[in-house]
Amino acid sequence: MIQSPANQYCKACGMQELAVLPIDNLPVSAQPFIKAPSSISLSTKASLYLCDYCGHMFFDINPVSYYKSVIRSVSVSSDMTAHRRHQFKSLLYLFDKSPSDIKVLEIGAGNGQYAKLLAEIFPNCYATEKYSSNIASSSFNYIDTHPDDDDFELVVTPYGSFDLVCCFSYLEHLPDPVTTLKTIDSLLSPGGYALIEVPNSDYIRKNGLLSEAIPDHLHYFTAKSLLSMASSTKLNLHSLQPTWSNYILSLVFTKLEDATTVSSRLYTIHQSLVGEINSLLSQLLPDSKVAVWGAGHQSLFTLVSTSLSLRVDYVIDSSVAKQGQYIPGINKQIFSPSILEDQPIALLLIICAGYNDEVVSNVRNISLPSPIQVYSIRDSRLIREQL
Repeated sequence: MIQSPANQYCKACGMQELAVLPIDNLPVSAQPFIKAPSSISLSTKASLYLCDYCGHMFFDINPVSYYKSVIRSVSVSSDMTAHRRHQFKSLLYLFDKSPSDIKVLEIGAGNGQYAKLLAEIFPNCYATEKYSSNIASSSFNYIDTHPDDDDFELVVTPYGSFDLVCCFSYLEHLPDPVTTLKTIDSLLSPGGYALIEVPNSDYIRKNGLLSEAIPDHLHYFTAKSLLSMASSTKLNLHSLQPTWSNYILSLVFTKLEDATTVSSRLYTIHQSLVGEINSLLSQLLPDSKVAVWGAGHQSLFTLVSTSLSLRVDYVIDSSVAKQGQYIPGINKQIFSPSILEDQPIALLLIICAGYNDEVVSNVRNISLPSPIQVYSIRDSRLIREQL
């Protein structure tokens, strides 16, 4: 029977609109297994809370006694090994440097099955695991700690920041995954990436898979609930996909750069573009005709922030709805592309963002009455186009 709980809040989004599902026969644990029969109870009772806003599901219970040294059975299969090798190799495209220069950390590495695979591709590899001093590894560096230890950051920080942090089927075991996400954020270098995987609660909910419930897992993340937890960090979603027959939710985050760094880049690059455009216009003869193809927001911003607003003769756009209208402020009429067939235009600037290639192709098919210089703005650079 589903009830409405009192004085309980979602541990992902903080909302109070929850349902609670009492479970009378929950396995006492998923591990460790015992070597001989015993009188240990088969099952226990617990309440599974379900958030009506972000879909998060969670148990409000203490973690199992061994949660800092969990065994990951999925890591030992041959199919999973092949899957991970392919996945880790695909991460290389995120970086513009050699694998040996990419510093990687796995948080919660267990016996190191995944870390060893990571180290095959990223030689500069580290991994955290509690009691790892008892585990030998020659392919990567073990750091003996756990994210719930008070000194976790003190132990890991001396190794410096990391370009890639991985965390596989681990957050769901932790009482406070938000703190761990903040720690991952703090360990990542600006522009770095975090690969985080959790059991896919969207799939569990949709298919009624109550058998996925186990006290070892305190949290059952939906895509929305994990993103909600990450909202208090600089981790910005790069990609999200269900994998492993939909049982795993795989998310790649990138760490946002400092706002001051981005602000400076936006200003500096645009000012460089302004300089390029103004310089190009200054080389034209006074009576040369100038046209801009594009009446979208990118074009309008460029017009008003450069001397184009004073120098442009024709603004062109393929949209019939815009043709014949006037651009506020500079009072230039918007023309059909056919104007290029009628007027001797000396310079054409194409400012159409993702449509630039299509427009360049269209210009090549137009019968022009006189020679013309064609430039396009691509990634805030002025590029000469060959017709």
